[in-house]
Amino acid sequence: MQYFGTDGIRQKADKFTPEFLARIINGLVNYAGNEIKVLIAGDTRESTEWILADLESALETFGIEYSNAGVLPTPAINFCFYEMGFDFAIDVTASHNPYKDNGIKIFERGPKSGIKLSEPGRQTIEESLALEQTYALTSATLRENLHEEAVNLYKNHLLNYINHASLNGLHIGLDCANGATSVLNKTVFEQLGASVQLIHADSTYGTKINHNCGSTHLESLIKLVTENHLDFGAAFDGDGDRCLLVDEQGEIVDGDQILVI
Repeated sequence: MQYFGTDGIRQKADKFTPEFLARIINGLVNYAGNEIKVLIAGDTRESTEWILADLESALETFGIEYSNAGVLPTPAINFCFYEMGFDFAIDVTASHNPYKDNGIKIFERGPKSGIKLSEPGRQTIEESLALEQTYALTSATLRENLHEEAVNLYKNHLLNYINHASLNGLHIGLDCANGATSVLNKTVFEQLGASVQLIHADSTYGTKINHNCGSTHLESLIKLVTENHLDFGAAFDGDGDRCLLVDEQGEIVDGDQILVI
C-alpha cells in the first residue's frame, strides 16, 4: 500500500490537506456507507487541532454523523468509540514522532472491542486517495464535544480493570510526553493511593509533544526518580499507546520485563 503502514497513515503534517482528508472520508464511505457514526480525537501536536477541524468539514460534506472528543490517548479512543456506540474512530496522531509529523489511525467495531481498520477498508481508502479527486467542502457546524465524557469513561474503565488494587504508600513519577496521557495525568494513580510527581504534562495543542521527554527520552524521568527517591517512574509516548518504566535506581525496565510483570 502507498499510504497505510503497519499503524495507519503517517507523514508530514502539512500533507494532511483538506482534500487529502476528504479522500480518506470518501474511501471510508465507499467501504462502509454513509449511515455510520464516527468519533474523532487525537494527540496534542499543533497540527492535530486543525486536522480535526478539517475532518469535521469532510464528515459534514459526506453527511456522516460524528462527534469530537478532542485530546485522548489512543487506547482511550479505541475503548470509548466502542462503548459510546460509534461505528468508527479516527485517531489523529503520529505517536512518538516529532510534532511536525502527524497521522491517521482508524478503528472499527470488532466482535467485542474496537479493532484496526480491516484490509478491505484500508484498500478502499487507498483507492480513493489514488484518484486525487477534489471536493467542495462544507463548513462544519458545532457538534457535541465528548471530551469530558470520554475522559471520565476511560478513567472508570481503568479503575475497574485494575479492580481495586492499592498503590498506598508508593511514590511514583510520571512523564506524559506533553502528549495525550496528560489529560489523565496523575488522577488514576492518585485514586489508587499513590503519591505522584508529574513532569511533561501539557495537554494543550502545541510543539512540545515528545520533545526530549516521554518514552523515547527517559533522562528527565530517571533524574526525577533518583533525585526524589521515588519507588518507580513511568513514561508514555505522545499518544499513550506505549510505556517504559524505570525502577528506584533509575534503571530502565524494558518491554520484555514489563510483559513478565
